[in-house]
Amino acid sequence: MRIIRQTVKSLVAALLYYSGILSLVAKRRLCGKAVVLTYHRVMPSRQVPDCQSNPGIIVHSHNFAKQLELLVELFHIISLKDFSKCMANGGKFPDRSCLITFDDGWIDNYEHALPQLKERHIPATIFLPFNYISSDLMFWQEELRLRLGMLSDSEKKSDRDFTACLTGIESDINPEDIGSYISKLKNKDYGEINKTLENVRKFQENIPLPPHYNRYLDWDQVSEMQNAGVNFQSHSISHRILPRLDTVSIEQELINSRRLLETRLGSSVDAIAYPNGDSSRLVESLTEKNGYRLGFTTQKGYVDKNTDAYAIPRINIHNNSSYNKPIFLCTILGIF
Repeated sequence: MRIIRQTVKSLVAALLYYSGILSLVAKRRLCGKAVVLTYHRVMPSRQVPDCQSNPGIIVHSHNFAKQLELLVELFHIISLKDFSKCMANGGKFPDRSCLITFDDGWIDNYEHALPQLKERHIPATIFLPFNYISSDLMFWQEELRLRLGMLSDSEKKSDRDFTACLTGIESDINPEDIGSYISKLKNKDYGEINKTLENVRKFQENIPLPPHYNRYLDWDQVSEMQNAGVNFQSHSISHRILPRLDTVSIEQELINSRRLLETRLGSSVDAIAYPNGDSSRLVESLTEKNGYRLGFTTQKGYVDKNTDAYAIPRINIHNNSSYNKPIFLCTILGIF
């Protein structure tokens, strides 16, 4: 059934695209508006099996190239600087404006996205979680997925023993259902998440991690990308979800990430993409209070004169929603 739905979806998208209907829809829906695209990871399809990120944040590099071709053809791609000016000017944008953003600062942004951007002279902004740059850290989701995925390779203890070190979820959880476990754990507080991760690390302390593609940029790469025209802004310090933190901790994330990034980059930092896209009135108020001009969420929508500068919507792009040009354009236009 899923294959049938996907086939029908592809056929409808192709019909709308090649008939020119989608182009007309774009002109109408984005008249005087901007769309902000959210990318995370761009990598060759051969690397995906060794990547522990959720598929919802991965785009295959050959598809990314096709997407840029379409954006150049149909949209007015703008830099963050121009986007900020338009927002300050009452949200008045050139028709079909498009801002390209990346969250998290994955190393594949340097290896696979940058060459494509440079080839087409396309501006982009990357939001960096400061503590992860030039480090061996992994987001807890990727590390836990990697370690749980090693379970079948470990013969030191039984599945039941391993499952016993997982906290906060039903005791009879299926160790193979890694995605479901991580989704449930994501709703727990950070103390419980950290406890689970520490338990798993201790359980596997004598087992080396296998090769993986879960690394972040280093500062030399950031500098090279900056010299190539890529703009860098804040994605907090620790990548913790801000509305879950107390007021003092939220302000520390906002203030310190801005200060440290400006010192490293030698340029102003006045925009933030909220980790996981989550914000609240308090978070947005503190963002404005602490000198930021723009705050980006992951709520779907377009940007116009009515958009709150601290609750800017974006459209998340991943491979399943963008595997060819017609599907990609349908995703941007909210057809599917």
